[in-house]
Amino acid sequence: MKRTILALLLALPCTLSGQQTGAETTYEKARKNFIRHVAASLGVEENSLEANPINEEEEFYKSLKTGDLNAFTAEDRARKKTVTRGFSGMTTEGQATIAFNGYIAGIGQPGGIADLLKAASALDPEKRMKADDLSKRILWCLDPAKNGTSEKIFDAKHVADLGWEPPEGVGPARYLPQKTGIVILFYSISQGNTGTLNYHKYSITVLPDFKTLINREDL
Repeated sequence: MKRTILALLLALPCTLSGQQTGAETTYEKARKNFIRHVAASLGVEENSLEANPINEEEEFYKSLKTGDLNAFTAEDRARKKTVTRGFSGMTTEGQATIAFNGYIAGIGQPGGIADLLKAASALDPEKRMKADDLSKRILWCLDPAKNGTSEKIFDAKHVADLGWEPPEGVGPARYLPQKTGIVILFYSISQGNTGTLNYHKYSITVLPDFKTLINREDL
């Protein structure tokens, strides 16, 4: 009996320590996976990058969540500069899901933003996310600010409130059916040099395997 009590007492500190430490959350695993895959795809050291936000309750990032995918920004630690933006998550089976422009996945896997398009059910007319909502997430991944252009998804009311009229044909995001796959068509706006607005057209071709072809043109 004394031996049993002694064994329980010896085990107790380990049990308490485990409870105090706590297990790594699914969110934290997704955040670390994002760093790992960005580093591998860009050919840089993992410890040179940081992924934000640390807190999964941060409102703006939370609003972009898609299925099991959380939105993240990867930043160069030394330069304090954004490297890429995208998504990372974990399926219920513990499989990592990753999406960002330039993501190099395994052999035979499309990579890029394919996992985002899957999570949004882009190829399923009955289940897919609204085109406007998906276009915001795609623009997040493409991150045009890296190329010096701060863009927002076209909003007719916002443009009208500024006293401007958009070019003919510019309108809400929409899905365009193709013989194989679809095209997601959307427009963005950025500030012009003279107080005017610049308009940009995006055509995202999604093939049956979720591989994507991205085309952007200034209007």
